Amino acid sequence: MIIDPDDWRIKFVPVEEAIVPPPGLIEHLQDYHWVVHPERGLVFWVIRKHHSPQCNRDRSITASFCEKMYPWAEVRQIPSVFRQINVNDYCDR
Repeated sequence: MIIDPDDWRIKFVPVEEAIVPPPGLIEHLQDYHWVVHPERGLVFWVIRKHHSPQCNRDRSITASFCEKMYPWAEVRQIPSVFRQINVNDYCDR
């Protein structure tokens, strides 16, 4: 299944933004191989309100789903990516 870069189910975060720690509670993804759009940045798959990072520690896994789903993107290892998280995503209500 090839996903168009303008598909509503994906979101992009510029690499320059993603490598700077935001304030608050964060997740630090270290030494992952990312699916990266050449102009728009890191790719996230949107599932309801959650954004699933399109990355893996194993380059071959990222390369495989990049080739099948995002042929317009490239795979890049990025030393540190930070993203703000909401503690409510991990708690029972």
